Amino acid sequence: MTSMDEQEGRRAPAVDLYWIPLGAGGYVVRLSGKLYEALKALVEHRPRLDLYHSALQIWTDSSSSAQRS
Repeated sequence: MTSMDEQEGRRAPAVDLYWIPLGAGGYVVRLSGKLYEALKALVEHRPRLDLYHSALQIWTDSSSSAQRS
């Protein structure tokens, strides 16, 4: 079953959250991120952790916007 909005080509308001592995698009970002995390973990006496970018996409009745960090 579809809503009237979907039948008319409109999307319902929504929020999408994405977790993207650091450096998914480039070698230099991945390498420098791993180096930074290794040094930070060494200084803080803790195990290394995976690093991620986050992206938040907000859909409203009339538009969408995205935030990345």
